[in-house]
Amino acid sequence: MDNKTASPITPETRMSVSGILHRGSDRAVCVMIEDTARSIEIRIPEGEILANKGYTEKEAEDLISYLNENMDDILETARGINPMKAFMS
Repeated sequence: MDNKTASPITPETRMSVSGILHRGSDRAVCVMIEDTARSIEIRIPEGEILANKGYTEKEAEDLISYLNENMDDILETARGINPMKAFMS
């Protein structure tokens, strides 16, 4: 039997990723996850919840785990974001 848990990301889920944020010598990325009625913003790699509207504590933990498991892909996406270009569009 497969021990993998179901992904907390569904077809209704939208995920937005910021560019790389610099805080002193540390770097972070903010990820906004939304569905039709809920939203949560998480800063990674810390896994800090910045805002949560409607997700349970368990769902938030599952989302943080999902983000940690997919950290390389998320960071790669964040590296490709030009904040000035995104701001001007």
